[in-house]
Amino acid sequence: MDNAIFHVPVIDQFNSSGKYWTKQDVDPIAGYLEDWLKREIADNDLLKHDFQPHLTAMSLRAPVRVLWMAAEELGLSAPTKYRALEIFNRFIKGHAATLAGHVTSTTNPGRERNRLLAEVARRVRQQAPLRAFTCLMIASKTVSHKKVLRAQQVQALLKKVGRDYTVSSIMSSERRILEQIEFRCLRTSSVLDLVGLIVAVVLVSKSTDGKHVPFKSEQLYEAAATVLDFVFLKHEEVYLQLYASVTDSKIIPRKHKAAFLPVVEDRLLLAGSVVVSGAWLVGGEELVESAGGRIARHTETPLEDLVSLASCILYLAGCSSWGRGGGGGGEVRRRGRDLLKYMFFI
Repeated sequence: MDNAIFHVPVIDQFNSSGKYWTKQDVDPIAGYLEDWLKREIADNDLLKHDFQPHLTAMSLRAPVRVLWMAAEELGLSAPTKYRALEIFNRFIKGHAATLAGHVTSTTNPGRERNRLLAEVARRVRQQAPLRAFTCLMIASKTVSHKKVLRAQQVQALLKKVGRDYTVSSIMSSERRILEQIEFRCLRTSSVLDLVGLIVAVVLVSKSTDGKHVPFKSEQLYEAAATVLDFVFLKHEEVYLQLYASVTDSKIIPRKHKAAFLPVVEDRLLLAGSVVVSGAWLVGGEELVESAGGRIARHTETPLEDLVSLASCILYLAGCSSWGRGGGGGGEVRRRGRDLLKYMFFI
């Protein structure tokens, strides 16, 4: 299964239109969930150290914004946009590594090499909308046969952001991306997949301290998914806030950026913190205390780290009552609406 080109998880990210997963549904595959999470932990240990330092200036915000805008406009599902983002990130890393490798193998360290590496970063940024929308087209083909994006639609989307490409160029971009990722569109889980997996694991696992707070899995998942959207739209600010919370510095010095990047690339830290944030929105401190330890234990991530990042996320989202308990259903819905409003007006 690990070597399959198209690997469809048993749990379909809680996005079934019929019903959501319940403990009764998930219990029989608890062993599979634990094995799946162990594989994700191993992959995460490798992926969080796989980055291109010379591309650190390229924020995720630009491709995320165009992907989110297109998904909203075309009515594409959350799994589609997160699959597109995952494909985009894998492509960019490989593509940038190839271009940078050529530069470093043909030049000596110094001003000329730095200039060429900066040019590589500029070219990658310039082509980001084309690559992002192409990845969305590829992702749409892997998620649902009912909502497949066509090259002509990608062309129209690109025109809306001021880029004029022919259909032939878009098809060439699709081929280039697929070749770079070796046609393995589902090789790695998206962050949204990880959020669904963590919610499912929390659902079937037992609390070690005997405190078990009942919750609705669909409510926790939807809250976490909303928080995840917010994080990606405010990605740079979230991690600057995290850095500041540890160092009391509002900027990350150049000499510290490479050392901090594994934290930024830690997908399990992000997914776990998002679920902790969702737990607070749904059930306040009581649910965070009940579920937080299980999330930390199963993701092998310190609870303090999960709470630190969750605190930064909720602080930036304007949840000033973080740490003072959650609320009832109406309060949760109000917080969710406020968060959505904040996301689309930033």
